[in-house]
Amino acid sequence: MLKKMAKDDPTEWDRWLPYLLFAYREVPNESTGFSPFELLFGRHVRGPPDILRESWEAESKSSESVVSNVLKMRERISQTMGIAQTNLARAQKRQKKWYDGNARVREFSERNEVLILLPTSSNKLKAEWKGPYKVKRKVGTVNYEIETVGKRKSTKIYHVNMLRKWHTPHKTSFFQEVDLEYNTDDDDAIPGLPLLDEKEGKVKISNKLSEKQRDEMELLVEEFDDVMQDKPGRTDMAEHHIETGTENPVRQVP
Repeated sequence: MLKKMAKDDPTEWDRWLPYLLFAYREVPNESTGFSPFELLFGRHVRGPPDILRESWEAESKSSESVVSNVLKMRERISQTMGIAQTNLARAQKRQKKWYDGNARVREFSERNEVLILLPTSSNKLKAEWKGPYKVKRKVGTVNYEIETVGKRKSTKIYHVNMLRKWHTPHKTSFFQEVDLEYNTDDDDAIPGLPLLDEKEGKVKISNKLSEKQRDEMELLVEEFDDVMQDKPGRTDMAEHHIETGTENPVRQVP
């Protein structure tokens, strides 16, 4: 909500904070079933529509005593809190089931390198993966003490959800000879695609083609015999250059 407010009115967003807080406190919470205001004061918040309605209806003032009103308020708060706790326990159980459905156990060993999800230096409302840093030790079941290196060495404890294992990239050449594996099973191949027959050392034409198509394919293979070989080759007729900007890999949150 703060992010949206600052985006819509970046110069005077702080003037709208009381209205934002009012809107937040009057909306019922999905887990408890009550608004924060109602849990605190035991009654519905009187917003602008309620005040306007009261002025239209011109309700008479209640003659109920202050003591009676306070006692009723305390009873209402007590009942509300009991219902809220029941709803909260039910919601927590449901949320835990949803979370556990996609959760995966992750563990790190000492001296492992990890990335940490930290706020960016330009915007505290945004976060990015920074690192790598070394794991110093495991604290409890889901927390790890991480050794960070900045202006000086320091250690801090992070939850496992804030960590991601770092894999050191292997430097390889863009122009290197590789062995390609070809699938010569007709059932898994695209109909009509010439396949390489490793046993005979020549192109194998799919039997799913018609007789005329097979004749045309044989003529084509004969005409370009220097290209249609049993082993893949290389060409120097074209090159493609990819500008990465830096040797370091760029990693961002999906």
